[in-house]
Amino acid sequence: MEQFLPYKEIMASPNSAWALLAIVLVIYVMRDSGKREERLTGIIDGTLAKQTETLNHVK
Repeated sequence: MEQFLPYKEIMASPNSAWALLAIVLVIYVMRDSGKREERLTGIIDGTLAKQTETLNHVK
């Protein structure tokens, strides 16, 4: 089975190794920011629900 990424050739060329590292970092940051966005959305939804509940009790 042929390798998807030719690691030996990539590691032999410093520029290719840096490009591979950059791609991995971009993928990691994008995945992490998606999780962060989900957590922030949950916090905002919870806060809005509590504010709505509080305002309903004020009336």
